[in-house]
Amino acid sequence: MKSNLLPCRHEDETRPHCDKFTEQLVSEIINDYFNARRPIVPAHKISRGISRVVSSYAEERLAYWCVQTFGEKIDHIYVDQDLWDGPEHLARPDLVVTSKTNNSGEATIRVLVDVKMDLGHCRDTLAGKANGKDYGLAGKANELMKKARAEGFDGAQISTLDKDGKKKKSDTRLKFSEKCIYIFVVVSGLNIGSDRKVEVENRFADCVGEKPLVYLVTMLPHTHPNDRAYFSETDAKDQLLRDLKCGNFDDFKELVRRALS
Repeated sequence: MKSNLLPCRHEDETRPHCDKFTEQLVSEIINDYFNARRPIVPAHKISRGISRVVSSYAEERLAYWCVQTFGEKIDHIYVDQDLWDGPEHLARPDLVVTSKTNNSGEATIRVLVDVKMDLGHCRDTLAGKANGKDYGLAGKANELMKKARAEGFDGAQISTLDKDGKKKKSDTRLKFSEKCIYIFVVVSGLNIGSDRKVEVENRFADCVGEKPLVYLVTMLPHTHPNDRAYFSETDAKDQLLRDLKCGNFDDFKELVRRALS
């Protein structure tokens, strides 16, 4: 398996218990899924047919996990932030993590993160090729990393909302660190067949190539926080925390740590 596809562990492999911040992250994602099944208003005459989307909650919770875990090493985390190079729209990562640990003291972009709730929902968009070009999210992320590291590239502008709620580009640019990486974090490896999963992972590896600039990690390879078989949040938490030991979320932690160093 190629280096940018971080391997998951087998169920019989023993690993230390997860830290309190990671346990809190998993617990909150479970709660978000359970709460999404219920109406936000306490009226017995109202019910939902499908759950609300929880991906935005997961993005902010992962951002908070990063702040809790790395503390002062992080300067700022932009969530759902457009990145521009003049008129060219570069990307809109779920998280843009910046740090001031370089010698100049200015904040630079260290990590870009996309959060996917399960592998099934992104199986057709995560990676793909046509006519010799990369069109998948992984391929686009890889091209962005190459552009960010190219000589003469002076960083990206961010767009913010003004007092009237309209987007405007900032005058200053955020430079990319030479250590900057792009990570796709998949919360659950389920909602997809085993053969299709292998196909998606292989396409991902083909899209990003051999250089480790773009990574794919899976928190929960064998379980899903939205599994209707769980009767309660407690039941789900017990199962998911065991599965967390089989995933490679600790590798995500190590990748971010290196990028911030």
